[in-house]
Amino acid sequence: MGVVPPAVGHLGDRLKRNTGKSAVELCEEAAHLLRRAPVSAIVTYYVGSLPFVLAFLFFWTDMSESSIARDRAAAESLAMAVLYVWMTTCQAQFARQLLAFLSLETAPRHSLRNWLSLMASQAAVQPTKFVVLPFAALALLPFAAALAFYHNASVVGSSSVARSQAILWPRQNWQFLGITSMLGTVVFLNVAMGLYAVPFLAKMFLGIDTVFTRTAYSVLNTTFLAVAIGVSYLILNPFVRAFYVLRCFYGQSLSTAQDLRAELKICAIALALLLSVTCGVVQAEPSPSPQQLNESIDRVLAKPEYSWRLPRVQHEDTTNKNWLVRSTETFLNYTEGTLKRLGHWIDRLADKLGDLLGKQNGPRLVESNRPPPARSLRLLVVGLVAMVAGVVIYLGWQTLAARRNRAADLHASAPAAVIDLTQPEVQADQQTLEQWLSMASDCIERGELRLAVRALYLAGLSTLAAASLISLRSSKSDRDYARELKRRSRNDPEMLNAFFSTLNSFERVWYGMYEVDFATVESVQQHVDRMRANAR
Repeated sequence: MGVVPPAVGHLGDRLKRNTGKSAVELCEEAAHLLRRAPVSAIVTYYVGSLPFVLAFLFFWTDMSESSIARDRAAAESLAMAVLYVWMTTCQAQFARQLLAFLSLETAPRHSLRNWLSLMASQAAVQPTKFVVLPFAALALLPFAAALAFYHNASVVGSSSVARSQAILWPRQNWQFLGITSMLGTVVFLNVAMGLYAVPFLAKMFLGIDTVFTRTAYSVLNTTFLAVAIGVSYLILNPFVRAFYVLRCFYGQSLSTAQDLRAELKICAIALALLLSVTCGVVQAEPSPSPQQLNESIDRVLAKPEYSWRLPRVQHEDTTNKNWLVRSTETFLNYTEGTLKRLGHWIDRLADKLGDLLGKQNGPRLVESNRPPPARSLRLLVVGLVAMVAGVVIYLGWQTLAARRNRAADLHASAPAAVIDLTQPEVQADQQTLEQWLSMASDCIERGELRLAVRALYLAGLSTLAAASLISLRSSKSDRDYARELKRRSRNDPEMLNAFFSTLNSFERVWYGMYEVDFATVESVQQHVDRMRANAR
């Protein structure tokens, strides 16, 4: 027997002592892996899982409720077996795509030969879990390793490799089973409550009444339980698959260093991108022009850290000048500079016009030997500018006047809003006093005495508001107006008597069941006239 090298012996000790990453850390990596997984992998998983889950729900319902379930049991069971093999094949392909994504390798091809080989291997291994896992659960201790074996068989394919990976890091495996049990319970409860609430939400927002909304106990059946379990399985199982893919990846990396090679590939890609960005053709920067150089020097010298070293500029002595003189000089200097700039601009425009006229009338100017009329052109330009400014001002004034006249015409021609006295939200400030009185007269002529009393009462409120004895607000009640009138009129007995008489008559007629006659309307009108007289 040969001697084991020390390095190998120490490596074996380290592997034995190695407990792997914690289950919580690996769960976080599994969630991150699912977020970054290729879309093709997710599609592959649900293409295999959705048909089986839907067929399982149909099979469950048919076998539990159908009267001819015994006749169709054999055919439907065979269909379920075929769909189960198809689901395990797609899930194995999903796991291998995740493993290739982790290793930065090319994903396995979707050829017919590969699919048939994968389907045969999964059909030989996966159905045995229905016999092995119940006995492992009864024995309890081998359950975690047995469950990991069937998940590993989907990832690596080889039974021996799957067995060695299943017994690796048992503590991590048991911790994950505890986490998955709690997480599965939470997911199941959320799905069940969501399915239970869907019929009631449909009735609340869409008005759809179903048997589930007629009785709350209709969901307490095995079909509802099967649907909740199926949806929970579709949500949670990809996460479980990703966890065992990571276990296989890190377990195989102990002997193949696959994780280090993947990190080196990432570093190589990052280095290549960095070199492609930074190692371009280096060109010398063009030298600045003398003007740019002088401007840059002036900007630097104007900074505080350099300007204090420059010689002091001698300014004109202004100690004997007061603020008025200094302000006047500043204004005159600014005005002079502005006029000079305007004059230079007019001169340049006149020169351009002169050059243009000289080009058009060149022979005549040569024949007469006269200089171009620069002063005349300058006066012409000034006159044109003044004329254009006057035209613009005139047009602007005409436009504003037309808009004002149009707005006044629209306001004058706008029909007055029709007031419906039967509506409770009518307020006294919607019309003037004369309009309320006119409306009351119209109501009296039509025989609508109840509306006439209300119009007269609103006319009284309008009278008090015009005299600043009350302020009209839609939030105030009649009693609020009464208290405000007492305060502002300083308890004027004549005014208060007229107002309370009007208010009492209005409340009896409008809110009560009292009959209205012409005498009542005439009495209210007299009280309103008294309020108008006292308000003056």
